[in-house]
Amino acid sequence: TWFVWFMFRSIGVTVPIFTLMEVQAMLVIIALIPVTLNGLGIRESAGVFLYSQVGVNAEAAAAFFLLVLILNYILASLVFLLFWGKVREHVKGADPLE
Repeated sequence: TWFVWFMFRSIGVTVPIFTLMEVQAMLVIIALIPVTLNGLGIRESAGVFLYSQVGVNAEAAAAFFLLVLILNYILASLVFLLFWGKVREHVKGADPLE
């Protein structure tokens, strides 16, 4: 929740922390609906709708979700690159007969 609060603050939007908790809890439940892969698109569109209902500009909410999505992909890529060499070495050294 603090991450969400800081991300909103980084784009110049102030949202009360308890409002963030409520909306984020609803978004977790909405993202569990098995419509798309990992809830992608459902979570963002529901988030824009819910945050616009509590007074956040829809464009700011969309920018927030786009920023979070990009940061998640960048972080996942960095972790992948960090461990890729170690995984390759491990696989090369593995004996297929053991």
